[in-house]
Amino acid sequence: MEFYLLEHLSAFNNAKTLSGAAEILHVSEPTLSRSMKRLENELNVSLFDRGKNSIKLNEVGIKFLDYANHILQETEFAIESIKSYANSIKTLIIESVAPAPMWKLVNELPTPYNSMKITSSLESQEKIVNDIRKGTCDIGILTTGKVNLGSKIKCKEYLKEHLMITVKKDHPLSKMKEVTFNDINGYNFILFQQTGFWEEICRKKMPQSKFIIQETLENIGDLIRDSNIPSFATNLSRERYQVPNDRIMIPIKDSVVNVTFYIVSKMNIV
Repeated sequence: MEFYLLEHLSAFNNAKTLSGAAEILHVSEPTLSRSMKRLENELNVSLFDRGKNSIKLNEVGIKFLDYANHILQETEFAIESIKSYANSIKTLIIESVAPAPMWKLVNELPTPYNSMKITSSLESQEKIVNDIRKGTCDIGILTTGKVNLGSKIKCKEYLKEHLMITVKKDHPLSKMKEVTFNDINGYNFILFQQTGFWEEICRKKMPQSKFIIQETLENIGDLIRDSNIPSFATNLSRERYQVPNDRIMIPIKDSVVNVTFYIVSKMNIV
């Protein structure tokens, strides 16, 4: 028995007329009438009482409708369940040029993506664009929305990030309300190992500085708390770890540190 015959029967019951059901199903009335007749032929029973200008379910038809609706409901449940299961075992691959927007996105993924296994990594912008094109990356986070990825790839502005420095209140830089890279070039800084493109910017703009690289946020937190060495922070990284109360945050006013991130993906993510 064809599944659509049950759908046609249910639609007829809801609409109460062939014309109304045909409109709901976007088929012609003769097509729907043939479906009802074929259903009777396959069951080898009469499901309808037919008059000159009317048709309605008889007692047998009403009874079969219960079975048909049950099958339709169970089928819909099975389809949604298997889609959910397929999503739960699929690995969602996220690549980003910076860590903070990636952390935030992972926590904001809508259903059903939030139940998937997630693999995330920091990559160059060029690699992310190539991986999105090849289909080996599901979601990319870039610093530009001006990329040609084809009509099937969506690009949407996501959020903004601003780089700052943190220093203890007795540090020579603590009296400044804002700084430039020229002001801080030459000072040693604590730097998180996984900062993506931010590390490239800092090294390029601060060639006379040395960077004390830390592999984990926990190590950075310990060093920031126990030393007088300046560190970096952003408006987004503050959501990940707390800057100690004895440190102040000073904005960097160079325009290069004000970054807008964009999400590129085939999925409806944000």
